[in-house]
Amino acid sequence: MIATKVEEDITNYERKIGKKIGFPIYPDEIASVLWEINTEYPDHVYDESGNDVFGRFDSAKKIIQVSTFMRINDGQVSFTTAHEVGHASMHDFMSSISCGNQDTKRSIKKIEQQAEKYASIILMPRNLTHEAVSMLVGRGLPVDFEVVSPKLMSLLKVSRQALEIRLGNLGYQLMNSRYGVSYERSHEKLFLEIEEERQSKRMV
Repeated sequence: MIATKVEEDITNYERKIGKKIGFPIYPDEIASVLWEINTEYPDHVYDESGNDVFGRFDSAKKIIQVSTFMRINDGQVSFTTAHEVGHASMHDFMSSISCGNQDTKRSIKKIEQQAEKYASIILMPRNLTHEAVSMLVGRGLPVDFEVVSPKLMSLLKVSRQALEIRLGNLGYQLMNSRYGVSYERSHEKLFLEIEEERQSKRMV
């Protein structure tokens, strides 16, 4: 279970740094502390065929690269970094993984979905996210996403899209949301919809 894997990684990270994790969460620091993986942020990142991609994890060289050209804000850069850290945590059996090259193989899609979910959970852990939301709106109340999203995005350092998806998957009833995310909605179905939109807007 991916959530369990994230919990294990956070627990191990907290043990190594000697304190509890808090917002904002820096996935590149987690990768460095747990697995001695360096993260680089060049303008462009290329796959084996020379195509521009969002990010890349090279397990042999222990390097994560995240394109700043392909991402337009800090929240997207942070999420892509967390996505690549997900590969480092769960898919280090692969020599190299490039994200954003539109590979249609079923096995690659599954791996990408796993990394996407890992990124969402590690950037917004359940308990910390509940605490952050409750400070703004209390518990058990519908959440007006238009009102709370700017404050939560600033605190968590995530994009609006990633925040909405995570809150929906945590069971929050969201008003004025874009994607209409709900706890009952399939994460895989949602991922495919978001990925299709993201690829359609891909910069070349």
